[in-house]
Amino acid sequence: MLEVLEPELGLESIGGLEPVKAFFREVIAALRKGEVKLVPRGITLVGPPGVGKTALAEALAYECGFNFVKVINARDRWVGQSERNYWKILQALRSMTPVVVLEDEADQSEHSRDEASADSGVSNRLRQMRFDFTGDPRIQGQILWIRISNRPDRLDAAEKRSGRSSERIPLLMPDAADKARIFEVMPTKHGFPCEVTDFSTAVEHCERRHPGQISGADIEEITFRAYRRARWRGAQSIALEDYHWAIEDFIPFQDRESIEAQERAALALCSSRQFLPEGKRDLLEVRESGSGSGAA
Repeated sequence: MLEVLEPELGLESIGGLEPVKAFFREVIAALRKGEVKLVPRGITLVGPPGVGKTALAEALAYECGFNFVKVINARDRWVGQSERNYWKILQALRSMTPVVVLEDEADQSEHSRDEASADSGVSNRLRQMRFDFTGDPRIQGQILWIRISNRPDRLDAAEKRSGRSSERIPLLMPDAADKARIFEVMPTKHGFPCEVTDFSTAVEHCERRHPGQISGADIEEITFRAYRRARWRGAQSIALEDYHWAIEDFIPFQDRESIEAQERAALALCSSRQFLPEGKRDLLEVRESGSGSGAA
């Protein structure tokens, strides 16, 4: 019911997201000093797929030297077994401290109380068990629970309040500057020889070919394709022409309208202006004007 992961990469392997990484460095410094009151009780990372949510959780565990585990669905078909499974998960987490807990696709882990459910109250009981657990002041700074969601509009309202989720951080699609940083770190991250030092042309090509549709994960895929193309043509390192070929070859899986809806939903949950990239802060007006938070 718990998948134990081995974090391998730190914050230096993540391109862009500078405001969020700066906050994570503050959390890491507090954890290293044992100043637990400076550590958030919980963090919720929201945004479109591929923007670095899981990578940030892994980097946090790596940098502070914590265990890193992923919670698997505890549900069982037998009456009462789901609750027993979840109780075992929570007790196991106590024995693994210090630990970073990753709950991926948090919007799917249980039904919101606003939704119709035929699970005889199992979702509500599991939710309350987690609330009681994460609200225990004795685990602050020892168990850091990170929830990840592409659909924050489906999270239960109680999940979003301060205290249970001290920080709610939107991760948006990278702008041109962040794209360049992501392109820069990928060859080093994967050990690919690369002769390109200025990625501005590759970024411009991305913006022209796939405006607003390229995430960090997409850039990683483009880098792999560029490397394969370089090797196919007999070269040992990636050249700019390989990046251009890979960008032309790549087809994003989401349209811009869906991405914008997911970004609006993420912004609607944001807990601090410090997490918003400069070029995206005007989008917060959607929330403050009361126009809603659409979702894909």
